[in-house]
Amino acid sequence: MRKEDAELIAPEALAAELGRPGLRLVDATWIAPAQGLDPRASHAEARLPGAVFFDIDRVATPSGDVPHMLPDAETFAAGVGALGIGPEDHVVVYDQSGVASAASRAWWTFLHFGQRRVSLLDGGLPAWRAARLPVETGRAAPAAVDRPATPGRLPVLDRAAVLAGLAGGTPLVDARSPERHAGAGPEPWGEPGRIPGSVNLPYAELLDAHGRLLPDDELRRRVDAAALPAAPGGVYCGSGVTACVVIFALARLGRGTPALYDGSWAEWVRTPGSPRERD
Repeated sequence: MRKEDAELIAPEALAAELGRPGLRLVDATWIAPAQGLDPRASHAEARLPGAVFFDIDRVATPSGDVPHMLPDAETFAAGVGALGIGPEDHVVVYDQSGVASAASRAWWTFLHFGQRRVSLLDGGLPAWRAARLPVETGRAAPAAVDRPATPGRLPVLDRAAVLAGLAGGTPLVDARSPERHAGAGPEPWGEPGRIPGSVNLPYAELLDAHGRLLPDDELRRRVDAAALPAAPGGVYCGSGVTACVVIFALARLGRGTPALYDGSWAEWVRTPGSPRERD
């Protein structure tokens, strides 16, 4: 992944581009089921002009009780083609509450499957509305396109690869909160704890109070303070979503392309024999 792949776009800059051929706006909001909210309904109530809804739970590979596992190339191509998005389009992804939800996961997934250019809307829908820019209601009805299936190109870890890395002494980065990393806070995906040896870089500490990514100099300071290993084995979180905020930040700082542990803690803790530790 190149540093320029981690592109943020401000609401005003995006507004000036509306109507440009090849620009595709994508609401990728995901909300934990326990919250009892419907992101599709919220999308229909207020969305960016022409935006479509990308559901990470539907464009996915079914995997028992582990949610939104990465789809295969054919499933992704079919799901995104139905939204009218071709591989050469410029995709701008946002969510309904800053960049901390599934927008970063969608950014990563689109790049993984060869999208030419993918940006994140800085601050998401709240920043757009704060700038008094127009919104639409209802659901867009794009014309489907025939999109080729492109093999994934970004590094992805499964449980077996994580176990092999642990055996070789390669630590992972944990993007969850310090409390969840320590095994002291509530854990929505099962028993609390962490993957042994993992280093904590909470994704929330890379965002400001409005869900915007911090400026690069402050990002660099916080990443440096986390004392990450020079070559981490990968990044995980609760279910493979907010880990992508950390991957985005590291890419933006030119810190390489760490792998995503797709199943993350949801898979790890629910699979017998997975070693774990806690403070």
